[in-house]
Formats: sequence, C-alpha cells, structure tokens
Amino acid sequence: MEGGFSPLPADGDAAGNRCEHNYQKESVPHDKPLWLTLLAYLTYVSNADPVLPCRSIFLIFFRAARFNGLLYAVLMGRIGVPVAAVLLAAALAVSCGGSSDSNAPSPSPTVSMVITARGRVGYVNSDGNFAVMNPDGSDQQPLTKEDRVAAFAWSPNGSMVALEMGSGSSVHVRVIQADGSAIFDRPGASQPLWSPRSDRLALISNAAVVVTDAGGNELRAISNAARPAWSPDGQSIAVVKLSGGKGVPVIVDLATGDEKPLAADIAPDDPVYPIAWHPAGNVIAYHDGLYEPSTGTKKPLPGVPVSWSPDGRILMVTLPFDPAYTDIQARLMDATQDFKQIIGLDVRDTNDGLPAWLSIQRWTDWSADGRILLDMDPQPSRERVRIFDTVAVSQMQYKNIKGERPDISPDSKFAVFMDSDKVWTLSLDGKNLIAVADGSLPAWQPVARQ
Repeated sequence: MEGGFSPLPADGDAAGNRCEHNYQKESVPHDKPLWLTLLAYLTYVSNADPVLPCRSIFLIFFRAARFNGLLYAVLMGRIGVPVAAVLLAAALAVSCGGSSDSNAPSPSPTVSMVITARGRVGYVNSDGNFAVMNPDGSDQQPLTKEDRVAAFAWSPNGSMVALEMGSGSSVHVRVIQADGSAIFDRPGASQPLWSPRSDRLALISNAAVVVTDAGGNELRAISNAARPAWSPDGQSIAVVKLSGGKGVPVIVDLATGDEKPLAADIAPDDPVYPIAWHPAGNVIAYHDGLYEPSTGTKKPLPGVPVSWSPDGRILMVTLPFDPAYTDIQARLMDATQDFKQIIGLDVRDTNDGLPAWLSIQRWTDWSADGRILLDMDPQPSRERVRIFDTVAVSQMQYKNIKGERPDISPDSKFAVFMDSDKVWTLSLDGKNLIAVADGSLPAWQPVARQ
C-alpha cells in the first residue's frame, strides 16, 4: 500500500514460505544448432511456465520466434516451412499444457479404487437430509429427518454444524452438535457464517446481519446489511451496508455496535462486492483495492478480490474482461512479494449468470495450509482438475474429471466434490477416485486445533 504496506502471512513468517520463482527468460547462445535451441526453449516452457494461460496460436508462435529466431530462420531459408510447422506444433502443445500434464494420472470416474483418507465428511444425502460418513462412503449416518437442507457450515473447530433448511417463508437455520443433537433453531434466517473461534454465528435475517452466540442468543443486529466477513479475533464484523440497492463496506464493533466505514472515499456501488479480511487482521480487500482498516489507506488491485489463502500469503483476484482472452482471467497474487502475480487461471463462462468473482468460488478450494489451490476447470469437453502449488509455482492436471464444490481434507491429501448427484473422493496425487455416496455439497469436518 502507499506508505510501504506489505502484509505478512497470518503466522508472521514470510521468509519461510516465500516463493522465489520468476518468469524471466534465460538467454540462449546462438552458436548452438537451431533444433537444440528450440528444444531448450520447449523444456523451459514446460518446467518454468506451466501455469500461465494459453492465449492464442499467434502469441505462442511469436513467443517462440522471439526467443530463438525461428521466424527469422524460416524467412532467411535456414529451415523449411514444414520443419518450422513441426517445431511450432510442439511449442503449441507444450505452452497449452500438453507437456505439463502428460505424465499426470487421469483417474476414470467409472473405476472404483480404495480410499484411505481419515476424518468425517458432511453432505446432503439424496433425501435432502444432512448426513455424515467416512471418506470412502462407509458408515453413512443421517442427522436430520425433516426439511430439505439447502446449505450447511461446519464450525471451525468441527464440533457443530449450522444448517440452512427449508425455503422461502419457511427458511430457517438450525444449529446441531456433530452427533446430531439440537442446539437452537432460528426461523427466517439463512446463510450461516461461523466466527473463527466457533463461539459466534452471523446470519441473514429480515435484510439484516444478525450475530448470535453459539447457543442462539442474539448479540447484535445490523440493519440493511449483507455479505458479512469476520475479523480474525471475532470481535468485529465487516458488512456491506445497503441503500437503494447499492452498498458500502463498514466495520462493526460487536461490543459497542459502533459502525466505521472501511474508507471515507468508497462510494456506494452495485454490485455488492465480497469482503476479504486478511487472516492476520491487518488488511481488508474489497472491490478494487487493499485497505488498512485503521487508516483507510488503499493500495489498488488489478481486479476484484475473491479470497485469501488460509495462511494469508496469497490473494485471489478476478480481472476485468479482456477481449484477448476467451475467458475471464483470475490471478493468484503473492503478498510477500508486493502482490506479484504468480499464477493465472481461467474463469470459465458456465452460463450461470454469476459474476466471475462469485462463480469461481463454485470451482475452487484452498488447502488448510494455504499452499494448494484446487480448481475444477469446467471447460466443456475438457473438464479437468488443476492443482496449483503456490510455493513451487507449478500445477498438476488430472484429465476427464468433472465436478464442482470441491473441499480439501484437513491433511491436504484428499478432496471431495459433487457431480451428477453423487459425492466423489479424490486423492490429490491423482491415484484414487471413487463415487462414495448419492448426494451433494460435501465438506470435511474440521479438525480442532490443539
């Protein structure tokens, strides 16, 4: 931010997780045979540049030509057009990902394999009830018996679940213990969001953000508000205050009820953008900038912030539409390197009518340590799982896997997702994939921190 601001990861250790990768092209001696020079280029692309989006055949051609003189060689008659075409095809295959995932396993959803994951998974079963099971689909236990569950949220410590049930005028939020025993029910409420310490719950009710304790006692009601985001200590909550269909972000002190604008110069806007509070609490990302809550100081961002990695090291943003690309682009930006853009990914148009910053949440999930981002790329006829390593700045791709709503296990070794009215479990090394239950919206039960 102006004034030298650069947030550290949530644990305060930037150096330990810092990514040293960069995209500077290395020079290649021109006294080598042209074919060897191009081979070096192809090797570089496949290893050092596997995560940048493939733009167009012309861009890749001139990228190769600029690097090793291929175009010049054709024009001067050093090599023939057929040879150049073969070399260009190889460059295109590598730059578009043909090399980076050629050795990656491609599990088939029709093959049952053994799942050795630990923990419990919550999901909505085929009857519309909330249920829990083992990751391999065994020991399925429904915990509700009436009113279809539309959504649910585990408490961060894994001891409770907030269920959004019913619809329309009958919508309500029920909070239960992990064993199914009831704690409280709040009529007319929806969209439950737990505080980081699992001791409070934010709900949407009657156009207000209502905050309760874990037993259902109301602590604060913030009128004309939406899109709550908890401070890391749970003592404050950021919301978008609405007026005339437009909104501005404010921070509410839950003890006093005092409301403070995030920044004095933020004008009411439509749409109502998400609020992304840094895990360390010192930064809030909103609309097109990073803000220091204490001063309102702003650092511009190239797009709309979506979420921070759990360790606070990486910020995901979606960029404005660019005609040079088929799809809207998203970037992962490293806060420990002055928000350098380290990884690019595509936000596919799935005709759901949602803005990119909302749509991308349907396809992605972070690992608990913030190192891995899993992206279920829904590109038609080329569906695949992309696993981005934000420390190594690399990706693995597993082809022919279609799904949505992924959720990575607490140990970062497995993921669950939904597709075709079934719940699937995938090992992140790509070796195991199995349909484990009929249902939807799977989510791992969190493991309480010691």
